[in-house]
Amino acid sequence: MRHAEAESKGAFQKDIQRELTLAGKGQAAQMGKLLSQLIEAELGGLFSSSAVRARHTAQEVAAQLGLDEKQIVIDESLYHASVRIFLEFVNQLDDAFDQALIVAHNPTLPYFVEYVTNLSFSGMSPAGVVKLHFEMESWSWITGGSGHLVWYKAP
Repeated sequence: MRHAEAESKGAFQKDIQRELTLAGKGQAAQMGKLLSQLIEAELGGLFSSSAVRARHTAQEVAAQLGLDEKQIVIDESLYHASVRIFLEFVNQLDDAFDQALIVAHNPTLPYFVEYVTNLSFSGMSPAGVVKLHFEMESWSWITGGSGHLVWYKAP
């Protein structure tokens, strides 16, 4: 999932500190509600970039999924991650999880989708979510061309 709509960067503000706009909070809640209807099995993990906008998106989604905010795992490596770093993160997920939700950023997310599906995927709107499927027994086996795109949803 891409973080929801964020404020523009202020002159004295660091990018990592950007907050969600009011519209962004609504987008995150809307997509969380949609995900609560679309997720068939228990969500194994909810992970977020350390950027404020990503964390707040994850919090809004968690609330809609009935998850405690303490269940969100914040990982600094997801902020400005390359596809290689993002793949390493995915490869290290606990195999006890059948599915996971990762809140991160453009352009990494669409590039990752392209890499693992071999499809052209031109970007994600704020709060956009992709569902990928992998016929594998371990997250560590995920690599280029190993998955397929099930759906893409956006507010």
